[in-house]
Amino acid sequence: MAAPSSVFVTSPQSRAVPFTAAALSLLVHVLAALAWIRPQLPDPTDDPAVGAVAVEIVPAPLPPAPVKAPDVEPAAPPPEAKVIPQLDDAPVAALSTPWPAAAKKVPPTRSERDKVLAQVVRLWAPPQALAAYPEAEFEVRVTVLADGTLAGAFSIRAPYDPGAAIEGYAASDSFKREVSESFYRALRKAQPLRLPPALAAKAPFDVVLEFRVRDVMKR
Repeated sequence: MAAPSSVFVTSPQSRAVPFTAAALSLLVHVLAALAWIRPQLPDPTDDPAVGAVAVEIVPAPLPPAPVKAPDVEPAAPPPEAKVIPQLDDAPVAALSTPWPAAAKKVPPTRSERDKVLAQVVRLWAPPQALAAYPEAEFEVRVTVLADGTLAGAFSIRAPYDPGAAIEGYAASDSFKREVSESFYRALRKAQPLRLPPALAAKAPFDVVLEFRVRDVMKR
């Protein structure tokens, strides 16, 4: 009769023991390796370059706002034309008196101008040297007032100042200054001028006193 076979049953606990031991052994070796390697790795906190990078966060630009078309107001309708009442049809027309037409100013005649000039020339004492220039011509514009006086710098009421009355007096040579000042004195002496009523009615009026030396020079 054959001998009975022996059966060995291994429990799960008995198989877990060798596995646990192997795992612990592996863990010990890993820790030992790390302990040996760690001193050779740089410490992140000792490296000045670590953590020194500055990062600036800039928000993305906003899309451009849509351009709003300006509001266009509708054109206002043109105002209705107002009817202007005619003066002839208005009640005030019967009560109004028309303005008199402005009288047109009549300039002095040649005869009247010569009467003014004669009163000035009669009192003129030109320098003797002027006799050498008989063709020399004079032209002086004056304004005569109703009382026979002259306006502006030629007036007898104005201070004696030939430089203010005679254009270019200061820049002229001595001979021209002497001649022009002599006529300036005659203009002042002749005031007030004797004006006929018709001429006085035209005042104030401008008159140009123009003549040639040989025509008025005393002989």
